[in-house]
Amino acid sequence: MVPPAPERTGDARDRYMPGTRQALLAWLDREWRFFGDERRGHVVDLRRVGPPDPARWPDGVSPEQRFCTHIRALYWAAAGATEKSELSGATDPSKPPVCDNAWSAVFVSGALRAVGIQPYDFRFDPLHSAYLRDILHRHRAWQAAPKRREQPLFVPHPLETRAPRPGDLICANRRGAREAVLKVIFLPAGRQALAAWDAALDDMQYGHCDFVVAVDVKRRTLTAIGGNVQDTVTKSLVPIDARGHPVRTIERPWFIVIENRLP
Repeated sequence: MVPPAPERTGDARDRYMPGTRQALLAWLDREWRFFGDERRGHVVDLRRVGPPDPARWPDGVSPEQRFCTHIRALYWAAAGATEKSELSGATDPSKPPVCDNAWSAVFVSGALRAVGIQPYDFRFDPLHSAYLRDILHRHRAWQAAPKRREQPLFVPHPLETRAPRPGDLICANRRGAREAVLKVIFLPAGRQALAAWDAALDDMQYGHCDFVVAVDVKRRTLTAIGGNVQDTVTKSLVPIDARGHPVRTIERPWFIVIENRLP
């Protein structure tokens, strides 16, 4: 009988070179500019009251349509998703498929794959809820046996307990998922929220996560980059409070901050 493999111990971040976090931020900025035709990319101001203005694209062709091949090759492939199951396309082989399936989660996979994150440190998946559940499971396992378990690369925090830093993820439920949003809004505050996340994630069929890229506490603004926001890679301006915590709004009912421990 083959003995089970020993559990990883130590710290997962030790596998990665100093500067990996900065490489991630640089990759995010390049992708944002790529979707802006190498110029300034799309920006959405979530600090305003009410929904942001809808995007208006030249000739009515969105960036996700123009750059569908890029989305397939860099994002969907990183999550291990097949074109057949995740993308709907025209039957005419001369026309590229339209990337009209939600691709914000695979954008996260593409970003982390691009800087060398390994599958044993992050679950690459087409659903935000799937990798968030995995992060939560790893964190709980390490908390239960810190001397026998490896400290995870990504650590979940309730919205009220961590001011996000560049490289962190902030996550919300989609506005249209009424029951899921209500569960998020009425989550217990602070660390008591950890025990209630499971129910919120069970209802999070189509959530959304963005990478934080800058924080300006003086201007009460956090800047984040994410995919599939108004059909492109978007830089969002998010309101924060005086302590730097994201403010939950109808448009983005944030409920979790994922600490990115990359060096």
